[in-house]
This record gives sequence, structure tokens and C-alpha cells, in this order.
Amino acid sequence: MNSNLKFDDLGIVPCCARVQVMLRAAVSARVSLLNCLLLLRSAMNAFFAHFLRAVHSEYFAEFPLWCTPEGRVVGEFIKVRLESRFVAAFDEEGQPLGVVAGLHAIAPGGESIGSEALSRLTRVSETPQVLDRFIRCLHLLNYLQGEHAGSGLVLPVSALLLETVSQDHGRVFRQIVDQLDLPAQRIGFLLPASLAAQPDRLALLRNSYAHYGFASFLALAEAPATVLTRIGGDPAAACCPH
Repeated sequence: MNSNLKFDDLGIVPCCARVQVMLRAAVSARVSLLNCLLLLRSAMNAFFAHFLRAVHSEYFAEFPLWCTPEGRVVGEFIKVRLESRFVAAFDEEGQPLGVVAGLHAIAPGGESIGSEALSRLTRVSETPQVLDRFIRCLHLLNYLQGEHAGSGLVLPVSALLLETVSQDHGRVFRQIVDQLDLPAQRIGFLLPASLAAQPDRLALLRNSYAHYGFASFLALAEAPATVLTRIGGDPAAACCPH
């Protein structure tokens, strides 16, 4: 391997500081690219185990979560299988923002169900907000292990969560990000399109998320779902990598 090869030349963005240290050491030792990738897979397995200990056990203990042989992270909610999907996102000028996460929910019979139908399955008062955060963490884990790591990540927030949480939006997810030693500045939230008609409410949400280091977005009306507009500039966060 080229002794002048830099860590970033591998096209790999580490999920946490410990992974970054491990890979830099491998590159410095002139380990082959294949072995670096194997090391990354091992580190991601260790990171997933860390997530289960530090986050899952504290916030989502009642929600099963596992890693498939292919390396994808899958969750479950009352026998509904939860998987992640990602599509590229752009701003109004066509500049890349990264990827928007989407949920693919599969009922026990094999049919797909929408997020609204999934939300209606929640019975306990706090379950909708916990489920929303669990799904965002599922997307975060799959993003970190997939080809999109290193670009910005936009995570949808459900209208039901915004209805059940009155203030301090972004606080819990920031705690989770900090526990995982991740850069919050690459993460943004996609808010429900209905908020476009509620500018005061939208400003309050934007300010709260920005306080915790997250960008806020809305999907543009009469545009493809992957064309987003950033709310208010969010000086504290930058979802799109520079």
C-alpha cells in the first residue's frame, strides 16, 4: 500500500472516534485495503455492540434489533419488521444534501405498511415518540454501515412525535449522538410538510433543533420528495458535507 496514503483517501468515514483511530493505525502500518475493510467490518460490529449496551438498553429495550448476515441492521415493533431505505437529497439549486432515510415496514404476512398505519399500532402514550426515535436510530446505524456514510443524513420526524413532545426537540437524540461519539453536524431532520403553513411553530422547532446542533428541512411543495429546503440557515449545523 502507498505509504503516503491518507485515511480519507480510502473513502471511508468512521462512525466514531475509536473506529477512526483503528483505521488510521492500519493505514499507517501499510495494511492492505482488503484488510482495512475487514477491520472496518469488525469495528462496525463492535460499534453495534456498543450501541446495544449504551443506547438500546437505556432507550429501546422493548424493541428487538439485530444485524443480518449481510450487515444490515433490522428492527421490530410488535412483529412488524423495520428496515431502512436511503435516497439522495438535493436543495433547490440541485446541490447535494446527502441522503434522506425512509422506513420500509413489513407486516408478518409479508405486506408493506405505511408509517401512519404503523403509528396507529401504538397503544401506550409514550410509545409513538419512542418508536420514532428508535426508527431514526435504526436509520443512523444503517447509514453508518452503508455506502452513504460521510454524506449528510436527513432523518424524518413524525407529526405524532411533534404532537406528543411539547418542547426541547432534539435533546434526546443529541444525547444518543453524544453517547455514540458521532458528529451531529452531519445530521438533519425532515419535518412534516404540513408545518409549512405554520411559520411560528416551524420557527420554534427549527430553533430547538439548532440549539442541539441539528439542521431542519422541509420538502418543497410541487417538487420531487428528495428536493428539500433548509429552514432558517441553521448556523449551528451543516448537514451537507463541505
